[in-house]
Amino acid sequence: MAQMIQAKHYFAPQQIVLAEAQAAVNAAARVGHHRAELNANLAAATSSFTLGQREHCYEHMRRAQELVRRLGARRFEQSRLVTLGRLALAEGHRAEAINLLQDAVALSKELGRSFHGAHILGALATALEEPGAKRRTLSEGEALIDAGCFAHNQLRFYPDAMNVALELGDLNEVARYAQALEDFTKPEPLPWADFFIARGRALAAHARGQADLALTHELQRLRDEGLRMGFIVALPAIEAALTA
Repeated sequence: MAQMIQAKHYFAPQQIVLAEAQAAVNAAARVGHHRAELNANLAAATSSFTLGQREHCYEHMRRAQELVRRLGARRFEQSRLVTLGRLALAEGHRAEAINLLQDAVALSKELGRSFHGAHILGALATALEEPGAKRRTLSEGEALIDAGCFAHNQLRFYPDAMNVALELGDLNEVARYAQALEDFTKPEPLPWADFFIARGRALAAHARGQADLALTHELQRLRDEGLRMGFIVALPAIEAALTA
């Protein structure tokens, strides 16, 4: 059940995903199924972060840490470190975020990079400061994708890559990452991917100086869709473009 909830991140509103993940946490805890409880806590933490509910996210991270240690399930420590790194960056603690994400990179190298390697590198690229380091980290992530990996890597890596490219003003790269995500999900489009593809393209158009009614309507549509789907952490850049 917890794995099904993890997959729901990409096609259901995060409010629903969080409610189902919390119910799974409670059910697993009642029967003492620690691995299911761990998966459900990680799912709840991801949705909490996406919804901007940081303290709720920390609560699930603390329980996940207890369960990782009890079970010796170091593979899942990668997910926990990525979320903690994103939380630290969101709260302005860049050095802490980089340390956490570099620990996740090291763990992925030890345990196998196909599970979370590209996902981790995308998150690390958002935290790094030096433009060259950001670009090299994204290139490394793309190489892992090309080598073959679990599908959640593409779904997480490409939105991060677009954010980094927007930050650096690499607008052609934004377009390339958006197209890569669109190509990856073309056989089975997902609301998550569709939102971030359209967001990247709209923000790149804004950065190029486009300022017409069509772009304004698209940014407003994305704001409304982000609110509906609970992609709250993705909205500040859209709001900034609308008010510029």
